Amino acid sequence: MSPSKAVVGVDSWDCLPPVPEIVDAIHMFTRHYFQLGFIHKASFIDQLVSNPRSTSVFLLLGILSISARFTPSLIARYETAVNAAETFMERASAVALTELYKETNLERCQGFYLLGIAQQGSGYNDKSYVGATQRSPELRRC
Repeated sequence: MSPSKAVVGVDSWDCLPPVPEIVDAIHMFTRHYFQLGFIHKASFIDQLVSNPRSTSVFLLLGILSISARFTPSLIARYETAVNAAETFMERASAVALTELYKETNLERCQGFYLLGIAQQGSGYNDKSYVGATQRSPELRRC
């Protein structure tokens, strides 16, 4: 169940930090994970800044799951690098439950790929596949 479906009146964008902090995290993502650079940094950031809601929340949560631990503004917001990363992994896992049943598209595939990398990199081997998110009720809230 996605955070927006879990609580009436909650917008999935409420699970994201302010856009300037997301932009900082995208810069960190493209700086530290250039091998995952399947987004065109300049146009992706321009799209996010000019029309934020045109960007997939799930993809953003996947990016944040990886880059939050390297983004000073997010570390400050969530008190530690680990808290920042885990917060976004949990939120992405919650959103993944509804993304799984939607039509396949590039942003959705990228979101699942990044979430899996973040979970594997954090030592959550059992959570890095979809079955684990379906069994974890604590991951269903924002």
